[in-house]
Amino acid sequence: MRIHDISIPIASDMVSWDDGPGPAVDRYLRIEDGELVNNTRVLLDLHAGTHVDAPYHFLGDGGRIDAVDLSRLCGPCYVAHTTAAMIDASVLDGMQLPHVERILFKTNNVGLYARRTFVRDYVALDLSGAEWLVRRRIKAVGIDYLSIEQFEGMDGSVHRALLSNDVAILEAVDLANVAVGSYFLVALPIKVAGAEAAPVRAVLLEGALA
Repeated sequence: MRIHDISIPIASDMVSWDDGPGPAVDRYLRIEDGELVNNTRVLLDLHAGTHVDAPYHFLGDGGRIDAVDLSRLCGPCYVAHTTAAMIDASVLDGMQLPHVERILFKTNNVGLYARRTFVRDYVALDLSGAEWLVRRRIKAVGIDYLSIEQFEGMDGSVHRALLSNDVAILEAVDLANVAVGSYFLVALPIKVAGAEAAPVRAVLLEGALA
């Protein structure tokens, strides 16, 4: 079995939403300074790097991240590739996707993380695409940049369509070195009490479905 780590490393210079402040990573105890141990603390936007959105992110009465159904984020998953500039229902119809419950989209966003500055015209899912996934009872959807929804004109409709129907959203996965195909997804968010999102170490297990 091969393990594909599809998480973005947390670093102080990582790309952040709309070029907002990135994480502050502080190694406040250092062995080289005479301390017994190395200790590090991190100040982190919960939407930086690879993370899961809970319904509460866009729904005032939605469930929090510590109550997310983890079974939606663990199980058989399909990595699908598209070169479309926007993933809408017509694009999904034409992709001839297998019957799946979890899907990760590998798009032309590949390489954007390396720029270290926020890119506004990334590939995303539109409302018709979100509704298409809901109709097919998808449990989780992921995308290879910081948001499942486009930046320009964002009104939250894509997030709300998914989250109100218990579709887990996994954002900022790194699929650059992952081939199209079937895997077993494990993406467990940190249990932050009462929060709307949390960082996740997401992996795809290749060969686990045999």
